Formats: sequence, structure tokens, C-alpha cells
Amino acid sequence: MRQAFHSSQLSIGDRTSIRHITGVEAKRLSEVRQSNETTPTSPRDAAATQVMCQRRVNQRIMHDLALRNRVMEETESKKAKNYEVSLRAAHTATERIKAKKRRELKALDDGVEVLILNQPSSIEAMNIARMLSPRFAEIIAFTPDIAKNSADDVRLKGLLDRDRVGSYYR
Repeated sequence: MRQAFHSSQLSIGDRTSIRHITGVEAKRLSEVRQSNETTPTSPRDAAATQVMCQRRVNQRIMHDLALRNRVMEETESKKAKNYEVSLRAAHTATERIKAKKRRELKALDDGVEVLILNQPSSIEAMNIARMLSPRFAEIIAFTPDIAKNSADDVRLKGLLDRDRVGSYYR
């Protein structure tokens, strides 16, 4: 068994180095603690005082080790939770933007519909619908009666290029 020592015999650097222990040393310390708990000690005895001091040091080391492990587990769980949240954040943001756009378009369509329904005549309602919504816009398709680059097309272009219409000038 190791010889017990008092904490006043150690410098500050030694005290901190004692706290940095490995799992094997922690196991030995727990065995020492169990053996110390079974032996009755008297505070008047110098050796017993050293043993009690060593027991307190060992308890403090075990407490610090458990605290460090608990803090490390908490930080790891926070990191994992933040990572999961960041993965879902992009998807949630795009869904929120799409939902907002859908609500805006629905509100716009509802506004146009209310405006159209409030018109007294159907002609006015159709004119408003054509102005506001591209769905109701008039589609005009021009199909010429004269084929391109035909004799009639050349004659028509010549008539339109002149400044004179009949006996009058433009």
C-alpha cells in the first residue's frame, strides 16, 4: 500500500497534477477509499490524520472526475442536438418561404375574385379580370392573308411605302 501524505506537503502544481488521473488510477483510488472506510481511525493519531486527509483528497479527485465526465457528456449532447437542428433548419426555412408565397398568391387571387364579383355587369368584370390577371388576357393571333414574298406582298409593301394615297399626299 502507498504511503499516505498530507495535502499541505504538496505545491499547487502537484495538487492540480493529482486531479488529472486516468481510469486505472481512479480504480486504485476507489480501492484505497474502500479500504480506508473499513479501518477505524482516530483524529488524534498523526497517521490517522494523514489517512483521513488522503481520503478527502481521493473523494475530491473522484468528485472532480465525475463532474468533468458529466460536463463532457452535456457538451456532446448539446453539439449533437445543435447539429440535428442545423440539418432541419434549411428545410424548415424553405418550407416557410414556400408557404408564405402560397398565402400571398392566394390572398391576391381572393382580392381579384372579390373585385370581380362586386362589379354590376359581366362586361366590366371581364375587363377588370383581363387587366389584372394574365389568365384572362385576350390572346390575339395575326394570320396574314397574303403569303410572304409573293407578288401581292411586294405590291402591298410598295403601296404602304409611298407618301401618296390616291390623289392625296400624307
